[in-house]
Amino acid sequence: MTLSPHRQHKIYIAATMEYGLGSEDPEEVAYYKQIKEEMEE
Repeated sequence: MTLSPHRQHKIYIAATMEYGLGSEDPEEVAYYKQIKEEMEE
């Protein structure tokens, strides 16, 4: 299952605003971590 653009946007907002994800879905968690790592660079 791929993430819908809407869900990707919600995860992006959560990551950039320093909010917790609140999800246990491995695909969503991986996307969240990817955004956080890119922000650190």
